[in-house]
Amino acid sequence: MEIENELAIWPPHEVFYIESLLSVTRTARQNVGQLQSCLDQLFSGNGVDPDQMLDFVQNIISCAGILSRYFWPASKKRIHQNRAAKLRDSFCITDDNPLKDRKVRNFVEHFDENLDIFLSQLIAGVIVPQHIGYRKRDEQVPPKFFRAYYVDEGVFCSLDMEYELEPIVNEIEQLHQRFRSSRDAGGLL
Repeated sequence: MEIENELAIWPPHEVFYIESLLSVTRTARQNVGQLQSCLDQLFSGNGVDPDQMLDFVQNIISCAGILSRYFWPASKKRIHQNRAAKLRDSFCITDDNPLKDRKVRNFVEHFDENLDIFLSQLIAGVIVPQHIGYRKRDEQVPPKFFRAYYVDEGVFCSLDMEYELEPIVNEIEQLHQRFRSSRDAGGLL
């Protein structure tokens, strides 16, 4: 039985949202740390596992999509909209937040459909499964990447979509600190 309540989130339940959000930011931060280790190895001349490095980047993007759903739900139901408004207000999240970008969220939620479309198009040139390095700008027909990370720009590219990683990582870090503060202050928003 659903209880109609004008409260966006009942105060004793706030801690569950905080813990859920912390779980996502912890995962993202672990992947950021692992990505940084890979970048350190790469820039010191050591080899890295490109699949693993790209997995770290893609996992960070996936976590950003998960966080986005908490703050901007797809559902128009009042219960979800009220929860999202309460969380945005509690954590000072504005509409210029990089997590609001639907491109990031849709990448996560509709990856399979985007892959279908990407592969169904007639593509001139070469499709490269993975690339880690600098963006080459002098090629007449640039390659298409399934997954690429341009280390000189901090940009993740997949299926012709590009995501600047730094604003997403910075926002996740700031949110993580806010979530921890809320939890440590009694689990209230």
